[in-house]
Amino acid sequence: MRHFKKNTIIGVSALIGVFAVGGIVYGFNKQHTAQLNQVKQEIKSEQTNLQSIQSYISQLEDKDGYLSSEATIDKLNEYEKSLNSIKDSHSDYKIKKDDLKNEIEVMKIDKQDLTIELEAVKKKIELQEKVNSLFIEKTIEGSSVKSKPVANGIALDTVTEISNEALKGKDDGTAWFKSIQELVDDAISQLNQIEIATNTVSKLVDGDKVVKGVSRKGYDKATKEVNKVKNADVKKDLTGKLDKVLAVVEKNEEKEAKRLAKLEQERAEKERQAAIQQSEQNNQQQVNQNTGSSNSVNNNTSNSGTTSGGNYHSGGSSNGSVGNSNGGGSSYTAPTQKPSYSAPSNGGSSNGGGSNSNQYKAPSKPTAPSNPAPSNPAPKPTPKPSNPNPSGGNNFNGSKGGSDKGKTYTGTKDSEGKITNSGNTWESGTFQID
Repeated sequence: MRHFKKNTIIGVSALIGVFAVGGIVYGFNKQHTAQLNQVKQEIKSEQTNLQSIQSYISQLEDKDGYLSSEATIDKLNEYEKSLNSIKDSHSDYKIKKDDLKNEIEVMKIDKQDLTIELEAVKKKIELQEKVNSLFIEKTIEGSSVKSKPVANGIALDTVTEISNEALKGKDDGTAWFKSIQELVDDAISQLNQIEIATNTVSKLVDGDKVVKGVSRKGYDKATKEVNKVKNADVKKDLTGKLDKVLAVVEKNEEKEAKRLAKLEQERAEKERQAAIQQSEQNNQQQVNQNTGSSNSVNNNTSNSGTTSGGNYHSGGSSNGSVGNSNGGGSSYTAPTQKPSYSAPSNGGSSNGGGSNSNQYKAPSKPTAPSNPAPSNPAPKPTPKPSNPNPSGGNNFNGSKGGSDKGKTYTGTKDSEGKITNSGNTWESGTFQID
């Protein structure tokens, strides 16, 4: 009986234990399930946060890659904090590694992708701000891209660093990247132009002093380079130096103009004096030719009268009265044309020395008319003065020429009975220039 009771007691106790353990297990499972359901709700909420961040990031860029005006580093930092606070591990949710493995893995991947996207946008904003800082104003804002003057104090090394490190090998194929590259190249080009203009001006101005020997050509060349500079402050400084150069150039040009004007005046005066001298020489030659021609004709006429034995007046009359060799006088009119020739070296007399074929031969005396001689006897020829200068001197008073035309000259004959001067021969001690 006791044995039965003991077994009964043991069986009841065991059954009670089983029920107790089962109740405990059941309670635990029920609590775990509730925890997982709660975690699922948390993951769902975090997924909503990720979607919100994703929506914001997608609005920061358009289809061409240009950044929105809402894209700022400060705002991105705020979203980055929100993204970093999102739970993406079992430890964050305090669950076992085998619990909700898929949900946790998806959460982790979505968070990593958004972090990468956010960092990429952040780098684009930083690069765009660096490029804008190269200029005096923003050159790129949204999809608007404009060339602006490069900012003051920007070093070429700074721009080169941006070009080599920030852009090299990172072309994403968007229009935004192409615009960024063009703006960087523009900044480099402007800085190079500033250097060229500065070096060109420095060749004309050393400090504040204009270099000696500056020219208009050098000034124009420097001005052309300075005009290419877009930065107003740099251009103003360089233009101020060029103004000093221009003042010196204009002063030098004024001096040069005066010098050239003086040389031109001197040249013109020399030409004028030469023209006057030439004119005087021409006039003198013309006078000499006219006088020589008149004297030659008079001399030839005198020689002709001597040969015929008649009387001849050398005063310039074309008519003369001559007598024939038989004593019977006759009257005729002498030719009006005055031939110009040189008298023979023997004095021109038909009774003189030998003839010269190269000398002009006087026309023969015309045949005297058959009418009887005039009642008035022919005038007696004027006797020739004796030769006071047998040695051949040709002294005479006065000089022939334009102002002495018509005057009477007195001189002595030479051994041939002539007075010779400048190629003209007179056979009278007293003669007149026609």
